Formats: sequence, structure tokens, C-alpha cells
Amino acid sequence: MATQQVSLRYIGKGVDILGYVILGGILTIITLGLYTPWYFNSLVKYVCEHVQVVNPAPGSTTSIDFTGSGVGLLGRFILWEILVIVTLGLYLPWMISGMYGYLVENINIRVRSA
Repeated sequence: MATQQVSLRYIGKGVDILGYVILGGILTIITLGLYTPWYFNSLVKYVCEHVQVVNPAPGSTTSIDFTGSGVGLLGRFILWEILVIVTLGLYLPWMISGMYGYLVENINIRVRSA
């Protein structure tokens, strides 16, 4: 079976991200940080929607979807925050690793052949 290398291109705009930063920041402050999982998910969803596959296989189309949800991340996020505080920050690398794991597990790349 032959392999094909593809490239990705990000086509998002800074002005769009600015809207997420302003609204997400305000909601995170108002909710004392509880909005953070939803904020994270909305940013990742935006990025995934603005990534293109540059050279897909001939006759195929691709899309990148993010299926994560704020509710799905909330419990983990609270646990991670508690562990970071209790360990005086030592748990932070495990929290970051958990966030990346959550991110990757919720990204789907769909390839449709013609």
C-alpha cells in the first residue's frame, strides 16, 4: 500500500480569535473559572474548522472535526486544578499532558473518497 504525505494549512483570522478571547475571558471571570472547559473547547473547535488539508488524495475530500464538550472536560478540569493546587504546581505537567490527550482524542479527520 502506498503512503501519501499531506500538509495542513490554518486559515483562521486573528480578528475572529479576538472575539473568542474577549467573550471567553469575560465569561471565565464571571463564572470564577468554571467556563474554562467550554472556552477551551470553543477555541479548539474554531481552529479545527479553519484547518485545511493542502494535498488530499486525488478525488477525496477531508474535514477536521472536534467533538469535545465543556461538560466532558469539566470533571477532569476540576480534578486537575485541585491536584495542581495541592501539589503546589508539581502536577502541572500531568495536567498539560491530560489536556493534550483530551484534545487529540476528540479530533476526527474524515476522508471521503469520490
